[in-house]
Amino acid sequence: YGDISPSNTGMRVFTLFMIFWGIILIFPSIAAAVTPFTGPVQRKLQDWLEFQFPAEKLDLEGDGSEEYEVPRAPLVYYFK
Repeated sequence: YGDISPSNTGMRVFTLFMIFWGIILIFPSIAAAVTPFTGPVQRKLQDWLEFQFPAEKLDLEGDGSEEYEVPRAPLVYYFK
């Protein structure tokens, strides 16, 4: 917990560079590699949420067609 840390300016700059390198270049590569495996699971969970909490649609103009979908509860809305 802080016992090992960069001790001079050059090491600190190198450490910051490696942190940014990891965030900017490595994480997106890992996400792109994992997405084909997690995508179907995410889609099934979204379909399940849609089944459990169907959207309420409103006819605003009174012509029989539903123009507006009422937003769901925040927990369901943001997970979908």
